[in-house]
Amino acid sequence: MSRFISQKKIALLALILSLSLGCAQKRVASEERAMMSEIINNPLSAEESREMMGDLSEGWLYGNGVGSTAITLGGVFLFPPYALYIAGNTLLSWSGYEPLHVTRLLPEQEREKWDYFYDNLSAAPGRLNAAVAGKEFVTKEAAQQRFLTRLKARKKRDLPPTVDEVSLDDFWFIR
Repeated sequence: MSRFISQKKIALLALILSLSLGCAQKRVASEERAMMSEIINNPLSAEESREMMGDLSEGWLYGNGVGSTAITLGGVFLFPPYALYIAGNTLLSWSGYEPLHVTRLLPEQEREKWDYFYDNLSAAPGRLNAAVAGKEFVTKEAAQQRFLTRLKARKKRDLPPTVDEVSLDDFWFIR
């Protein structure tokens, strides 16, 4: 009997995911996604990985990450089917599609109010962590900018030098 029930649950999950994929939009290509593809093709060194993970974890701990995670886990605890929605959005995101958000159904002005409320609510634990640790609160924009700056610096370092960057000192062996 329990095997039959688990098969029903799997079938229901497959149905939900297939229906949600039909409603999803392909994610628009961006500079950030192109840089992420480059990292996949050319892995980071150990030092670059350590620096990147330090930035990401600091942004999560001293930013909106802790609060957003707590809200998500609380939602799953209070309403377990919410986990299906989270899993579906994760799969959509990993497969290159835009996640489905209920807030897209709201009018623009109401959506902005909701986003403002959610951002402030999810920022509270990060602000508390930053205050206790004596660090600066990391906004979403600052975290994203720091991440993009690291990616751009890596890309620039991997490219051959341009004519302006080459000096005669680089050709010491010709003298």
